[in-house]
Amino acid sequence: MSVFGYDFGLMDVLGISSILFYIGTLLLSNIAKLRTFAFLSIINDLVYAVLLNSVPIFAINFTVGVTNTYRLLEERLGRPTIVIIKYLAILCVASAFGYGAYSFYLNPTFNEAMGWVNTFLIIAAFGVKGAKPLRWLFLVSGVIGGFYAYTIGSPYIVFVKGCVFLISAWKLIELHKEKK
Repeated sequence: MSVFGYDFGLMDVLGISSILFYIGTLLLSNIAKLRTFAFLSIINDLVYAVLLNSVPIFAINFTVGVTNTYRLLEERLGRPTIVIIKYLAILCVASAFGYGAYSFYLNPTFNEAMGWVNTFLIIAAFGVKGAKPLRWLFLVSGVIGGFYAYTIGSPYIVFVKGCVFLISAWKLIELHKEKK
């Protein structure tokens, strides 16, 4: 596809759509629209991670997908089936990280370590309660994840991580102003 004389490949389309989905998820406040954007973003980013050959990015998106699916099913099905769903979610996430540990064992570089640090920061962000710790984890993830994306040669993820950093900083400043 050619736009303004620039030939876009599949990686470019996936990267640009990743940016749009990610910014949409950060700015939306309606939970139904947020879940829809998150699912579209996850599907897009899983394909992008496979094409980039990045196990940490795949693990992040796989875990986010399992978490979103778990929360959606929890809202729809109620408590009795949640035990089974929790078990399956834990099994899926453990499998992704088991594969990740193996990939790091095969390629123990600083670059790969930064990818996994970024992955754990994002996973930790899903476990915190409260806006301030969440924003701090995203702020740090913006820096570390941006560095990782730069080293694997993905300008789109660098842009996304820059946006994450700026939006998180802005939200932290807003939280600080509200407390005064």
